[in-house]
Amino acid sequence: KGHFLFNLNFAKEEVRRQKQLILFEGFMDVIHAAEAGVKYGVASLGTSLTDDQIQLLYRYTKQMTIAYDGDAPGQKATLRAIHNIQSISPSQSLKVLIFPSGLDPDEFIKKYGSQRFQEFVSEDSLTPIRFYRYFYRQKFSLTLDEGKLKYIQALLPEISRLNSAIEQDISLQEVSE
Repeated sequence: KGHFLFNLNFAKEEVRRQKQLILFEGFMDVIHAAEAGVKYGVASLGTSLTDDQIQLLYRYTKQMTIAYDGDAPGQKATLRAIHNIQSISPSQSLKVLIFPSGLDPDEFIKKYGSQRFQEFVSEDSLTPIRFYRYFYRQKFSLTLDEGKLKYIQALLPEISRLNSAIEQDISLQEVSE
C-alpha cells in the first residue's frame, strides 16, 4: 500500500495536462471527483502518505492539492501530509481544501453537485499556512489567553518553515492581528 496510489495510472495524463493533481484519502472520493469532472485525482487509500508516494507524485507535477476529509481525523491526516510533503519536496507547490461541516469530498459532491465541487476545487484552496491557522484555531480557544499563547506557539514553527522571509513576515503580521 505504501508504494501505490489509486488511479494514478488513469489520471497521469490529465495530471500532466492540468499541471496539478488532487490527493484524496479514499478511492470513492477519486471516483466521484472524476464523475464530477475533476479527473486529476489520486488517493493514498487511507494510509499515511509515504515518502515513496510523495516522490512518485513529484515526478508528475509540482502542484498538488490535498483534499482529505473535513472531519477531525482527516484534518490531522492533512497536517501530517503537509509536513511529509514539505520535508521530502520543499519546492512542491501545495494547496489544501477544507470541506465544510466535516464532509468528505464524496459527500460534498453528493450534497452540492458537480459544478459547485469544480468551483470549490479551483477557487477555495488554501495555502498550508492558512490551513495551519484554521487547524490550530479549532484546537485552541482564542477567547482565553492560554489558548492564544498555545495557538501562537503552535504556529511559530510552521511560519519558520516558510521558504520566503516575505511570507514569514506576512504570516507573522496576520497572526499578530
